Amino acid sequence: MLKTYDIAQLYAKAIYKCAIDNLHSLDSWKTTLHFMVKILNHKNVRNILAQFHTSKQFSSFLISSFYGKINKYEKNFIKIISENQRLMILEMILQEFIKLCQAHEKKIIANVFSAYSLNEMQSNHIKIMLQKKFKQKKIDIKYNIEKSMIDGLIIRINDKIINASVDFRLRQLLEFLKN
Repeated sequence: MLKTYDIAQLYAKAIYKCAIDNLHSLDSWKTTLHFMVKILNHKNVRNILAQFHTSKQFSSFLISSFYGKINKYEKNFIKIISENQRLMILEMILQEFIKLCQAHEKKIIANVFSAYSLNEMQSNHIKIMLQKKFKQKKIDIKYNIEKSMIDGLIIRINDKIINASVDFRLRQLLEFLKN
């Protein structure tokens, strides 16, 4: 049996393939998926969802909320995901679709977490290090301050994590001393 993550990946790959095969903009799909997630996450929509007796009614409601600004493939996607009762994994589908788009665009988003704001020299050093590691790709770096950290950095790129935090080192030391 497929796990939710696997199902989300399959939908994302299907959307990606449809966009590429039919020469549709990946950005258009991203916009549509973002809007759908935003609609589904709205508290009033959750109540409305409960009022619909069939997935066909809800998919019609969802399609109408786009005011005709989506193509036939996007409409079909809404119908399919609604009929298959996969609306609740839409956010996961969006995340997987974004990963596929980034790979297509040879673009990587790196989230850097630190205990404090980094200076320009530190930021440049991180950028140079990541550019060496991911040579053929464009790198967007988003810096975040994580006040719960003691010191150090955590760099998250898709499913990969580079943990150079003091917290992590202390946990490793503690485990070593226990054994």
